[in-house]
Amino acid sequence: MAIGRNEVDLLRRAGVIPVGRYAAALAQLRDGEFWARWARHALLALGLGHLLAGAAFFFAYNWADLPDLAKFAVVEAGIAVAVAAALWRGADRPEGAGALVVATVLTGVLLAVIGQVYQTGADPWQLFALWAALALPWALASKNAAHWLVWLVVLHIAAVLYSDEALVQTGLLGDLQALVAVSLLPLLVLAAREVIVARGAAWAAAGWTRLVPGLAVFVALAFGTARVLLGETGGGETPFWAGAGLAPAVFLAALAAAGMVYRRLLPSLPMLAAAVGFAGLFLIGLGARVLATSPGFDDTETSLASLGLLIFWSVAVMAGAARLLEHLRRSMGPARG
Repeated sequence: MAIGRNEVDLLRRAGVIPVGRYAAALAQLRDGEFWARWARHALLALGLGHLLAGAAFFFAYNWADLPDLAKFAVVEAGIAVAVAAALWRGADRPEGAGALVVATVLTGVLLAVIGQVYQTGADPWQLFALWAALALPWALASKNAAHWLVWLVVLHIAAVLYSDEALVQTGLLGDLQALVAVSLLPLLVLAAREVIVARGAAWAAAGWTRLVPGLAVFVALAFGTARVLLGETGGGETPFWAGAGLAPAVFLAALAAAGMVYRRLLPSLPMLAAAVGFAGLFLIGLGARVLATSPGFDDTETSLASLGLLIFWSVAVMAGAARLLEHLRRSMGPARG
């Protein structure tokens, strides 16, 4: 059995490796081959970032002076070179996956060039949706978590723009309802991630691939909930539970579901920490809302007393959250990855 960082962490949590020997145990793993591999991946990421930034600045600076044919030729040649490099190195290797990331980004640049040259009049969400559709085969071929993150960002932008332009502005949904609907996309991503990892997809098993979509769900719903706590009612004749009340209800349901799933089924202390932290923020916001709507709040003395109560409440909530996390850390033991 190969011993890696995860195995050393499990041994440390189980008490087999003392605290003072933990760093030494990791040093045994991080030999010259480890650092050489790390350096290659770091330089690859930096090189791709500079390459894509250079392409963007090239077009921004020379746009007015480039003929239309040159605009298309430069972008299409970049896509062709990137795809050829991926075929040469292998799409499932870091170099090949990086080349496909370049192809994915340049696909969006190509669509933007088409829109600028021919003035197609397409809505922005259509541009991003088409971009995601064209880049999907490359994401499937790469089996690389970073590439999937880039693709999912494009897809999420398309969903946000569509919800605003086609749903909110036409009156089909309120903006809070649309926000809740869009937040379901990273929730589906998180569920898909858990399924494919359970089926043996090692490339998607890194901890951040669980935490990033989870935080995206919490942040979006927390934003909608904060708007409600600040006094937004949803307006119109929409019932509160289907309008402004929808975001807090879904937010609390998501926190409760995360607590159950990542405490019992898929133990994960980082996800539990995120859920507990956002629950604490909700309780603090709820306390502030109660104090703000209490009688006599505008009176100076009452305001000062309310501020003191809010500070006390916030400290109490955060202290309770810290105690809860410490309890979870101890009770989960080695299985808290």
